[in-house]
Amino acid sequence: MNTLKTLAATAALVTASAACAAEPPAVRLDDGWARVSGPAETESEACVAITPAEPLRLVGARSPWAAEVQLKAPGGVLPLPAGRTTRLEPGGPALRLVGLRWQVRDGDVIPVSLVFEDGGGRRFVRHFGARGRTPGRAAPGPMAGLSAGSVPSR
Repeated sequence: MNTLKTLAATAALVTASAACAAEPPAVRLDDGWARVSGPAETESEACVAITPAEPLRLVGARSPWAAEVQLKAPGGVLPLPAGRTTRLEPGGPALRLVGLRWQVRDGDVIPVSLVFEDGGGRRFVRHFGARGRTPGRAAPGPMAGLSAGSVPSR
């Protein structure tokens, strides 16, 4: 009986390890930018185009440049359909940087982490760089939206 319990426990550990080791879904992040702020402003917006390979939900965000990053979407969650690009931008779903620690200047790259949830409820994080610019101006070169990869969240 002890052998059976040991085998069952080992099988459970192997299954759990495989689930934890699975790669998070692919998500493409493009055209990241943040609205330039004035010296006395304490808020800004970060914008980005998100294209997931499978259906996901954007459930949160954070940045070391702000005390809080608010996701402006109904219910604070944004469904993202597979293969379709969703833009976070002024006038639509957006990321609000609240409690800025530093002024956002033209050309600054603000690190932003987005928290996604897949269909199985597993959360993971993707990072991008939001380059400071004045709304309506063209992005300053091909590195305007920087993506730094994916890290499973805990």
